[in-house]
Amino acid sequence: MVTKLAPTQRVSMMMGFWFTAVAAANYLAGTLEFLLAESGLPLYWFLVASSMEAGLLVPLMGRLMHGVK
Repeated sequence: MVTKLAPTQRVSMMMGFWFTAVAAANYLAGTLEFLLAESGLPLYWFLVASSMEAGLLVPLMGRLMHGVK
């Protein structure tokens, strides 16, 4: 998807940003798991709530893509 949405001259830079964002997200997920384990909040309910929030963003992301499949 990144290669379809990025301008032709910037595809390699956007892919680098994509991989950097994935690495940062993995680090933050590990940190969040550590914090949730210490707080006693069940991970299941946190994942359910965050999945519902992400599901609400799907129509917005579709509009921002301007028909790119």
